[in-house]
Amino acid sequence: MTQKALFDYLEALPDPRQQAKCSHVLSEVIFMTLCAMMCGFDTWSEIALFAQEREKWFKRWLTLANGVPSHDTFNRIFAIMPAST
Repeated sequence: MTQKALFDYLEALPDPRQQAKCSHVLSEVIFMTLCAMMCGFDTWSEIALFAQEREKWFKRWLTLANGVPSHDTFNRIFAIMPAST
């Protein structure tokens, strides 16, 4: 899978959040989570710290218009994602 194919796939996922309350792009949150998990991080705090420490690297591919989400935001987003997604 190419980088573009991965981003296209993530961007096509349905977003179950209330759009007026969204500060972070869903595909970007999922991408940061996937990267952190592939590096062995598995708690929301670890995933958020991983992303914060690598924010400059992530900005090579992501807009991160509102910066890196907090661990609570990662948790909330994945808590409402349907399992079939």
